[in-house]
Order: sequence, then C-alpha cells, then structure tokens
Amino acid sequence: MDHNQETIMANFFKECSLSSPTECHQFVRDRLLHQLFSPKDDIEISPLLHQESMSYTCVAKCKAGDQISHSVVVQFRCIELDLYGNHEGSRLHGTMVPLVTFRGSHHGVYVYTSPFAAGKPYVETLIRGDSLPLENMLTTVKDLARIMAQSTNPAIADIHPPDSYVTQLASKFDKFDFKSPTTRQRVLRSLSNIRDNWNLLAKLPQALSPPDLTPFNYHVEPISGDITAVLDWNGATYQPLGRNFHFAENLFGFMTKQGWQDHPERTELEARFKDEVWDVLRSQGYAKEDLRALEYSKVLGILEYYAARVEWRNGYLEMFLEGYLRHCSWEVDLV
Repeated sequence: MDHNQETIMANFFKECSLSSPTECHQFVRDRLLHQLFSPKDDIEISPLLHQESMSYTCVAKCKAGDQISHSVVVQFRCIELDLYGNHEGSRLHGTMVPLVTFRGSHHGVYVYTSPFAAGKPYVETLIRGDSLPLENMLTTVKDLARIMAQSTNPAIADIHPPDSYVTQLASKFDKFDFKSPTTRQRVLRSLSNIRDNWNLLAKLPQALSPPDLTPFNYHVEPISGDITAVLDWNGATYQPLGRNFHFAENLFGFMTKQGWQDHPERTELEARFKDEVWDVLRSQGYAKEDLRALEYSKVLGILEYYAARVEWRNGYLEMFLEGYLRHCSWEVDLV
C-alpha cells in the first residue's frame, strides 16, 4: 500500500469511532467468519490496496495450501449505503455486480460484505500509463456500453420544466470563475441546445445509472480487456439513458496537468461505443432517429455532474468541461 493510501486510511480512523484496522479485523474474526466460511478454513485478513476516504475495506481470504480458494470483501462505513442500486444491478447483470450484504454495525459504523471482484481496477491501467492494444480497448468499450444500455425500462416524461431547470443549471455555472471564455461559451451553447431539444429526452428509455462509474469502479481482465465486475452502485437510480455516458470518456482519453488529452484512437473507440448502444436500443424497438437524444442526455449529465462540483478550485473542473464539450456536434459544426 502506497503512502497516499495509508494517509486515506489513517484519516478514516481519525474521523470514526473505530481505532484501527486491527480492531476491524478482530470484529471480522469474532462476528463474521462463522457466517462466511467453514470453521476449519484457514483465513487471512488484510487491507484492500485501494481505500476510499469514507470507509475502510479489508479482504478475508480462504487459503488452501499456497492458493486462495475464495475471498470476501468486508467494508466498514461511516455512512449507511443505499443498497437498492446494488441489488437492482445484481439482478440485471448477475455476478458482474457483486451483491452487497449488510452485516450490522460496530460502534456506530456500518459493516457490509460482498464477494471479491475478479479482474483489476481499470484505474491501475491509467496510473501505469500502459499502451493497450486497440482490440483490448475496444473490448472494454463494448462491455461498458452494454452495461450502460441494457439496464433499461420504458421512457417516462421528465418532470423538470426545461426553462426553469436549464436556468437553474446556468446559475450554478455563473458562480464559477472560468479562466477561459471559450469554455464558458461552450457551457452556454450546450445549455441552449438542451433547452431547444428537451422534447427529445422524453423518448429515451430509463436506465439504471450508477452515479460514480469511474475507472476505480469497474474491473477488467488484463489480457482480454473484458469487464469482469462493476462496483459502487450506491445511489444508482433509473434515469434517461445517456445521463451518465460521460463516464465513458475515460475510455476515449485521459486528464493531464495541462488538460484533457484524447487517445489517438478516440474516433474508433467512440464509434464502437455508439454502435453497441444502438445495437441494444434497436433490439428494444427504438428507431435510429431516437439516437439524436442521446447526445443531449449525455451533455446534460456532464453539466449536472460538474454543476454539483463548482467549488473545485484546482482547475480540473474547467479542463474536464473543455475536454468533454468540445466534442459536441454543435461545437464541431462551429469549427
């Protein structure tokens, strides 16, 4: 575990009523092992390499000689999880979404378990800066597109009046000190296009949308690029399809200290994503013209996501907006 992860873990224990990882591991041995494993099993408990700021996570591994036969993830959280999204995601996608189970509380901290997720977090690939084969990248794009598009229900009318809702979003960005007038204009043009095409959004099916589908939260098989698991469905709700498509941008490019950088293969990767989404929608009886609405839904999701983060002062909010919005069809038409 690197220094940054150790700091995150130490800060969690400063803020909660638990004293240390050792106390958590002892709770697992005293209260959970008999529910999860056979009494004769040889169990090893260790911290997960990637820790979150609001939780502590460890792994109980069942050893069979020199091998690990199976493992269970145990997470201690200060804030209670909303398990609806996880259980609905598990129903729709099976074992790709490890089912989370509430195991009670310990000194006011909520305790959950789930099967250990196969594969490696995609973020590890980004951190290492690996140059992946195109076929590998296309496989990951295909899988993510189908995960996003398959969790669908029929369309329902949007309850937000377009003028008031778009005005509300615009007012949030008015509070942000844009360094580039170009990015501000991209935001305003996007809001205008969404307002003018609001009626198209009502045609889209409702999709179960995890609100934090970042590269930390999906695992891939390193050789093939297949997505093996999708984690953190806390707070997932049904929203118009496309509302969280901006998370797919992490497969089309990456952020640097200087700004957003597209992969050289972006055109091919994005085309594969759109083709896979269309393949799912076509099987559900949607027409090709309905795809027009997906761009407006995606951009609305981008603006909603970053409007909630206007307090960022490190420059990244503006760089993300610039990197994402410059690919909108109405921006390309201006070039």
